[in-house]
Amino acid sequence: MLSTQRETLETGIMHVVLILGSILMVMPFVWMFVTSIKPSIEVLSWPPSFIPKSPTLENYRTVFRTAPFLRYFLNTFLISTISTLSILFTSSLSGFIFAKHRFAGRNVLFLVMLTTAMIPLETYMISLYILINKFGWINTYQGVVAPILVMSFGVFFMRQSILSIPDELLDAARIDGSSEWRIYTTIILPISRSALGALAIFSYMSAWAFFYLASNSH
Repeated sequence: MLSTQRETLETGIMHVVLILGSILMVMPFVWMFVTSIKPSIEVLSWPPSFIPKSPTLENYRTVFRTAPFLRYFLNTFLISTISTLSILFTSSLSGFIFAKHRFAGRNVLFLVMLTTAMIPLETYMISLYILINKFGWINTYQGVVAPILVMSFGVFFMRQSILSIPDELLDAARIDGSSEWRIYTTIILPISRSALGALAIFSYMSAWAFFYLASNSH
């Protein structure tokens, strides 16, 4: 009985701490939204008030009159989505090949590919701009999205995940007559859903916050 009460108390304390932590994390976003619907005089007033006395949407109207932000968001959404889908496909397929197929130079090729993840963008950004310019892709969607269609970290991440899949499972599928593509689509992808989900979140956030090429395309 005493043990049960102690566990209940510990669980309650843990939930209280988590709730307080969640409130602290959400509060800046709430404050940002509340401030956005305040008139300028209330934003600068002291002491600041949390609840707007005269809420207004004029700030949003001013922003959207100043620049086509909806178009900007649409562009970023489109580029991030295409980049993420491409990264999921190329990373899972390459990870499958590097993890489950034996061929000459596999380890060397994987090491070279992995080395590219250690090179900062700033070291080859000018060369990349010159290459995009030669293709005539300045101020185009393909000029922004082409360099982020493949992620070397994604290939490494998916390879490590696919390595945990038993070879016997794939061999059994081959004995039953399955092609490598069918093994990839019906075995590798379903089993790797968790890894693909994590990679999708990471790649989408990276593409969404990738401003180098967008700024260099104007």
